[in-house]
Amino acid sequence: MSVEIIIPDDVTEIADGAYEGRTDITGVILPYSNVNTGGRALDITGLLSITVPDVSVKIGARAFKDCKALQSITVSFCVVSIGEDAFCGCEALQDVDISPESWEKFKDSFADTPYGQKRVQQEQQEQSEKWAEEGFCRFCGGNVGLFKKCKNCNEKN
Repeated sequence: MSVEIIIPDDVTEIADGAYEGRTDITGVILPYSNVNTGGRALDITGLLSITVPDVSVKIGARAFKDCKALQSITVSFCVVSIGEDAFCGCEALQDVDISPESWEKFKDSFADTPYGQKRVQQEQQEQSEKWAEEGFCRFCGGNVGLFKKCKNCNEKN
């Protein structure tokens, strides 16, 4: 049996390890109130999705660590902080709904996820293409010489 939990609006903090190890919970909807999640607070084995509403939220260190089944999360623009390794070990996380501003602020928190790795790779590809269009080396951003060879890294462009 799978369960989706809705954290009530009057909850302001989810304690460290509050739901750690639960296997029956597949979805979590955080409250429409200011809430802080403790370390490993929502470390839920079967968790598939998380919804963070448009309120001030602090996601604690390792809050969702090792939620291996977690596939999607919606991160509102109101998230104040995301702790270290918050999504570490979330090896199925492929769908993150996050604003560009929030992505820039919190991208390190998603570095260990398939989504984060894919997004960083896309950004690097876009930067490489932009450099090439502007006449710079697509590898290091250095100045490309007359024969399309970088003066910095000596790579042929």
